Amino acid sequence: MKPYQKILFFLFLISLGLVIGILVRSKNSYPSTNPIETGQPVATQSAFSTAVEEAQKKEEEKQRQQEETKKFIATYGPCRFVPVLMYHHVANKSGSLYVRPDIFASQMNYLNQKGYTSVTLSDVMESLISGKPLPAKPVIITFDDGYKDIYQNAYGVLNFNNQKATLFIITQLLGGSDYLNWEELREMAGNPLITVGDHTLSHRSLTLITAAEVKNEIVSAKSILEANLGVTVNTFAYPYGTFNGEAEQILSQSGFAAAVTTHYGLTCAKLPFEIPRVRVGNSQLSAYGL
Repeated sequence: MKPYQKILFFLFLISLGLVIGILVRSKNSYPSTNPIETGQPVATQSAFSTAVEEAQKKEEEKQRQQEETKKFIATYGPCRFVPVLMYHHVANKSGSLYVRPDIFASQMNYLNQKGYTSVTLSDVMESLISGKPLPAKPVIITFDDGYKDIYQNAYGVLNFNNQKATLFIITQLLGGSDYLNWEELREMAGNPLITVGDHTLSHRSLTLITAAEVKNEIVSAKSILEANLGVTVNTFAYPYGTFNGEAEQILSQSGFAAAVTTHYGLTCAKLPFEIPRVRVGNSQLSAYGL
């Protein structure tokens, strides 16, 4: 090899070494993007299969629920979701049964703004059974127990907004310190916006007493209300929302058109004594699906 060739070969080796050194330093300077080298989770076929199976199960459950709803409607329908709002107190106190007066007023204003029309339980049942049309967006407003603050804080708001409401009265508690008296109830019952309903004599759970006691709680309360108010009482609210077939049979035999529960769901023509309701608290009505 000639001298100048040796020099060129030597320079080539030096250049090659520099290139290799740069490559080695570059590899050590940057984190690896290989998930195995970095310890990052690696997608596997089994994980993908599990995700697919879970998605399929969710879809199958959704289809199952849809099929059950179709069967339910076919058995008990026609059915319709009509929001039945359940109130107890309207007062500035804390507790799950209390709605503040200012919030109640805003809720009633909200119904008007959103185009809801207040109707009665009898209106809804008649529509489901006979096909008589309802307003485009019906809503039912109910109050349980018959507290005095309904007269004090809710009645004026209902009148102002021209909204119908049903008061479910515990007959033997009328005149108590926290309850409406007969004079207040008569005034409200005389207003075409107000419907008076039966909430039993003493608010005993109907599933914990005898058939004779159930009948007395229901029928006696109805008779007392009708005799003192001069109105027909044909709607009912179960104390604590608990009921059984025996109670439903007594309601049917005693001339009632409808009864409300405390659970959520559809209102159906063939279930007039199992009408669902929406429990309302200190939130805007949009939070309850309205």
